Amino acid sequence: MKKFGERMKDFMYDAVDYILIILTIVVVAGVITWRLNIMFKKNTADKSPATNETISSDKSQPSDKDNKSDNSKEANIVNVKVVIPQGSPCPDIANILLEKGLIKDKDEFLAKAKEMNLDTKLKSGEYEIKSNSTIEEILSMMSK
Repeated sequence: MKKFGERMKDFMYDAVDYILIILTIVVVAGVITWRLNIMFKKNTADKSPATNETISSDKSQPSDKDNKSDNSKEANIVNVKVVIPQGSPCPDIANILLEKGLIKDKDEFLAKAKEMNLDTKLKSGEYEIKSNSTIEEILSMMSK
């Protein structure tokens, strides 16, 4: 009877170890799945495609005759509507901005985003971006 008791005790200790291992694996798998779902979740509320573009000119009124050259430059500035889908990585955002003509070089945008530590902090949504905006201005706007 004493051997049986010892065997049961050993079995229970081993069983608890196996249960803890399985429980740990299930929890880790659940957390990984949860985070991946958040990262790659499609935004169902936003039905508009990422290539929608609305261009509206700035309504800057000339204040005096001395600023005519400045006003002519401002008249050429347009707001570009950009839609960034949820879960878009930085290279996809760079492609969208390149298509809209807001940046000239995708690699330069990616390098500046990495330099400013904003490559993983860019947010999805709709943005009105001026056509003369710098990369820094675009990055700071999209990371707020």
